[in-house]
Amino acid sequence: MRRELKSFVCVSAFVAAFAGGIASAQTNVLQNSSFETPCSVATGWQTFGNVYSESAFASTGNRALKVFGPFCCPLGYSGFFQDTPTTPGQIWSLSANVASPDWDPMRWDPFAANGPSGSHAFLEIQFLDGAHNIIHAYGLYRSPELNTGTGGIPVPLSTDNITTPVGAAFVRVNAIIEQGQWVGGAAWFDDMSLSHPGGQNLLNNYSFETQDPGCGGSHYAYWTNFGNGASNPNDNPRTGAYAAKLWGGYYAPVAYSGWYQDVAGSEGSKWNVSGWGKTVAGDRSANGNDTFVTIEFWDANGHNISGAETQASAWRSSALATGTASDYQYHFFQSGEATAPAGTAIVRAMIMQYQTNYAGGATWWDDVQMFQTNAVTCYADYNQDGGVDGSDIEAFFADWSNGDAAADVNQDGGVDGGDIEGFFIQWQNGGC
Repeated sequence: MRRELKSFVCVSAFVAAFAGGIASAQTNVLQNSSFETPCSVATGWQTFGNVYSESAFASTGNRALKVFGPFCCPLGYSGFFQDTPTTPGQIWSLSANVASPDWDPMRWDPFAANGPSGSHAFLEIQFLDGAHNIIHAYGLYRSPELNTGTGGIPVPLSTDNITTPVGAAFVRVNAIIEQGQWVGGAAWFDDMSLSHPGGQNLLNNYSFETQDPGCGGSHYAYWTNFGNGASNPNDNPRTGAYAAKLWGGYYAPVAYSGWYQDVAGSEGSKWNVSGWGKTVAGDRSANGNDTFVTIEFWDANGHNISGAETQASAWRSSALATGTASDYQYHFFQSGEATAPAGTAIVRAMIMQYQTNYAGGATWWDDVQMFQTNAVTCYADYNQDGGVDGSDIEAFFADWSNGDAAADVNQDGGVDGGDIEGFFIQWQNGGC
């Protein structure tokens, strides 16, 4: 390593000659840019299938948990749960308020020709041993089922009083959607209560108002999802363990899905956004999907002032290949440079999907970056110790040799010789 460093220092004078041709280094302004920090839908709760926190159909407060089927199989389940300590002989009751709108109602036909069809909602208590293994048959302690829409008005569901059996160490409360034959329908749950008869509610965050830091109901910290998206560990990541999965909204002949994150901006600031995207053979993005990265500008009153429809934006990236043009590899996508118009308060980095005629398939996105291109970031003091010296060279080349994204000084999406040039220009000048 010392020999390598010496050779690089020797060529630094040559590299400095190219100072006029190297772009100023920038800082990625996005948090959780590679989607490695997943969120729970509400602090203290765990989920399975499709569960989202939304500001809709809440009985109290501002948030309720939306649940709909997993669209995975002839009979599938989505829901959320929380565990509470218990001892044999204790008596428990579980209740919640549940709403289902007429435009996406619960509907259930247990006698359909190919097996149960539709979606319906219910509550379930389960008892677990000290190792968190369920010690009885599934479905033994259920509430009545909600099989119809409620017009969006919350209605109560509750179980009978149930006694903790011998061998139980935990009582688990579940809110569940059972889905048959891929038939839709959604329910919003709020104000879950687990109590001894006549006693107080023992659940944490029972109204789902408390979110983890940076989590507003999304699957990933600092990112917001609309339409359909998911977080699944080790599901096609480019780096780390997570990537942001995205698929069509399926609610109209033209539907929208996406992920976005907002940062502060002002008039005249210049930006670009980039990321890596792919599709896979088993869930290939079909013709009729247009998926890309782009930027929007918003004012302080929450109005989109970008001046162009997103799909036709002059600075949007190229589209991820669909159909037989797909090669199932990650590719780098980058927007053009966008200048914030008058009134800008928020700059929004977006992964955007337009779905036409219910075109199927999914895409995965990772390592998304957004830069203010007319801002200067200094890499000279690479190790941030307050001085510009040989230790910064060592720190830079340690990252550069490992291909670490932190060494992508020229922010072109790769770690290569161009980053060495950019680093040494700043380092020889003693700063930026």
